[in-house]
Amino acid sequence: MRFRVIESSSGFRIERPHRCPVTIRLAPWAFVVNVEGRAPERVGLCEYDRLVDSTSRMLIQRWLRPPHVTGPAAGKKRISRSQICEAIEPAVRCQWKRLLAKADPAVVAVQDAVFGATGEHAFLAEEEALYREGYLVRDVLKYRAAAIALVHIESELWPEFYRRTVAPDVRQLEAGWLDTASPNALIYAMRRWCDLFSSSGTAYRSLNRTLMNLPGGIRPALVCRLQKLRLKRPMVSGLELTTLLLKPDVPGPRDPEASALLLNMLHHATEAEIHRTIARIAAHTGRTLSPSRESHIRFVLRFLVDYPEPHRGGLSGLADKAVRWHRDAARRTVDELGAADTPTAYPPIPLPAVEGITFLRTIGDLAEEGERMQHCIASYAGAAIAGETFLFHAEYEGQHASIEVAACGDVRQAVGPRNSRNAAATWGAQHLHLWAHPLRLRAGRIEELP
Repeated sequence: MRFRVIESSSGFRIERPHRCPVTIRLAPWAFVVNVEGRAPERVGLCEYDRLVDSTSRMLIQRWLRPPHVTGPAAGKKRISRSQICEAIEPAVRCQWKRLLAKADPAVVAVQDAVFGATGEHAFLAEEEALYREGYLVRDVLKYRAAAIALVHIESELWPEFYRRTVAPDVRQLEAGWLDTASPNALIYAMRRWCDLFSSSGTAYRSLNRTLMNLPGGIRPALVCRLQKLRLKRPMVSGLELTTLLLKPDVPGPRDPEASALLLNMLHHATEAEIHRTIARIAAHTGRTLSPSRESHIRFVLRFLVDYPEPHRGGLSGLADKAVRWHRDAARRTVDELGAADTPTAYPPIPLPAVEGITFLRTIGDLAEEGERMQHCIASYAGAAIAGETFLFHAEYEGQHASIEVAACGDVRQAVGPRNSRNAAATWGAQHLHLWAHPLRLRAGRIEELP
């Protein structure tokens, strides 16, 4: 691919035949990528990959004139954006390094620290007012939690902080309080960045120690959930903190006492206990579970919260009880809810007419499904009888799966034997998602097209 790079003191321009030239300019706090007929795009100083991507996208989209190509060139294959990226990357890298050396070192250091901590760019890092706050700049460079706050203050942290500390009057909230989230107001709030993570709007000892020693490997958006709870001790282990912060992703036990005990137990669970619990549940379900994967920790928590009774022991003890409870779910369901021919509630729409998908019509069907698939689907019998959920069996390419569709039309769960993931679960979930479209319309989850 032919292109030409024209260098200037404050930027460079890339020209390609039959395309509008793309100009990249170094602004005081960011790169500005511009092409004729399109709004300029700002890119952080350290977002090199995004700079290449933005440049290639503008090169391929904007024509200088209609491409009336004739002759031998007419049969040429069209160049893809990935090919453009690969072609311009060496030139863009060279220019990026040249211009970065001209930028303010303090700005580069802050944006590099933010990008290294979060993989994102903070728009506040382009505000001159930020660099007048010497202590704040030092905190962003030193503490990963401060860099996370700088990125997520407007989207995740500021709204709740404002409600609790700045505008306690409901009338102020109804009057359009989000308009007050100006850059200057956000930078002022960043002076108390530890308070932004507090459930009360005021930092406390355990929170401060956690933020100052924030373990690596935790998603920035997950760290922002610290605002929704009060830590009972400093959390300096990545696995312990991740497990606690993932708890809101799963429904708690129906008994309020059991839910409170579970939350308290997660506050005090050690890394060794969590490892043992994951290994115990992995052995029971036959799945390979890794403590380093959020989805696996979330699965373990869902498995634990199925146990409905209050538990006052440790996490390992709860795991043992949950394993026994799941193992006995089928027999217990028939004993508690009556005869095996007791019907489950039918959906208010016709059943899916898809070969391989079967609606589980009775308690007996649920008990057989639980025994055959070795999971706790029978424990949902009460909800199925009440019409709160609809349960199906799917068979696809010799594999089997159980699928739960909520009354609102959401596919909540789709699992194979022993809660594993397989092709039947994916296939069945896709078909039942399409089937449940009218349920989502009824529940107002989606709007009907005009």
